[in-house]
Amino acid sequence: TYDEIFKVIVSKASTGGKPKEVINYKLAIDHGLMIMRQKGFMSTNMLVEIQNVIEPNKGGIRKLPGTVIINDRTNEVVHTPPQNETEIRDLMHNLELFINQNEDYDPLIQMALIHFQFESIHP
Repeated sequence: TYDEIFKVIVSKASTGGKPKEVINYKLAIDHGLMIMRQKGFMSTNMLVEIQNVIEPNKGGIRKLPGTVIINDRTNEVVHTPPQNETEIRDLMHNLELFINQNEDYDPLIQMALIHFQFESIHP
């Protein structure tokens, strides 16, 4: 709730959970906007830097295989992202090219595609 988020902000508490996650997402968006304004482009390293704001101890390009996304109710594997670091880097490079192209896509559609692709590659 807004109250929980406000309490974390005001007390500067280092609590975890959903309120902290919401705050980290806001900080990550602000950081990403700052990068784009300063640099005028986005790179894989910058995307990893933004991810580190959201998940401070989990960031970086995944180097070990074994990551899967599981349906909590059925325990069924619903997505197996790329497992090989080289493949992840290649796909991230392709995403980087898409982000930085100067096509005339609707910004909201482009943002949705970028988010989907990032989460598909590197959840």
